[in-house]
Amino acid sequence: MRFGVYYSGGLDWTFEPHPIVGLADGLAAVPLDPAYERYVDAHYRELIARYEPSVLWNDISYPPHGGALWRLFADYYDAVPEGVVNDRFLPAPAWIARTLRVRPVARLVDALVQRQTRRPGYVFAPPPPPHADFRTPEYARFAAATSYKWEATRGIAHSFGFNDNEDEANLIDPDELVRSFVDTVAKNGNLLLNVGPTRGGVIHPREASRLEALGRWLAVNGEAIYATRSWQRSETTTREGIDVRFTRKGDAVYAILLATPKPGDVRIRDLRARTDAVALLGHGPLRARQEGSDLVVAWPAGLASSAAHALRLQEAMA
Repeated sequence: MRFGVYYSGGLDWTFEPHPIVGLADGLAAVPLDPAYERYVDAHYRELIARYEPSVLWNDISYPPHGGALWRLFADYYDAVPEGVVNDRFLPAPAWIARTLRVRPVARLVDALVQRQTRRPGYVFAPPPPPHADFRTPEYARFAAATSYKWEATRGIAHSFGFNDNEDEANLIDPDELVRSFVDTVAKNGNLLLNVGPTRGGVIHPREASRLEALGRWLAVNGEAIYATRSWQRSETTTREGIDVRFTRKGDAVYAILLATPKPGDVRIRDLRARTDAVALLGHGPLRARQEGSDLVVAWPAGLASSAAHALRLQEAMA
């Protein structure tokens, strides 16, 4: 396990006490005092010197820096050659922050953002910065596999931290957590899941139950996740309408079905593989045959329902 640090480079109420009412206020509240950039730079350098973190995860934005950020990155990579930085070190231009402090402008921007986020297929992600080692879409996933590394960033509910006002209905469904995790891995991403302890330092049972569900699934199917990479394509469906995601490791390709099929033939579209080497993780070999472009797998009766099932394949081709 690696150690990383989080830093909210865009908000510090000791420098700028602007209230946060809507999304636009997140940029309006960015401190513009030149002393803030020196303050943030000193904090990052202390974290690097003391802990040599494997990840620098900045949030919101970064103060205007006049080139000091690039010197910080260079010094960080010298100290931690395998270290990585995320894509949220974008400086917020001062004119934007000042403009958004005008309340009617902030309300207009919030309305436009809400309209945009309701569009089908919209992915909330920071604008691409001049430099980053990975991208961080928030409460969203990319629709297709990417050539670059990324992570789906979300809380276990709607908050980044424990929130007494969030009940069971607000938390992500355990099966949906598993499926979104599989989808992310298949598309060259990883999942950053925020779980907030209570004020007493305890993970609430309703949140722990989600982590336990994911852990139980990984105990059976982890082979299809750990140390895998995206395959030549990330997804297909069965003829019966079940979504399928792919990962690969060494000579093996894993076809992960995102639901439990009914007993009998399961036809995976546009997939070829050795029919004598199909195995269901946690169960064992399954009978299979090739019918045209479809791989047909005989699904056994009596299997417990699960959020997803992973098939190990050999010599697979799309």
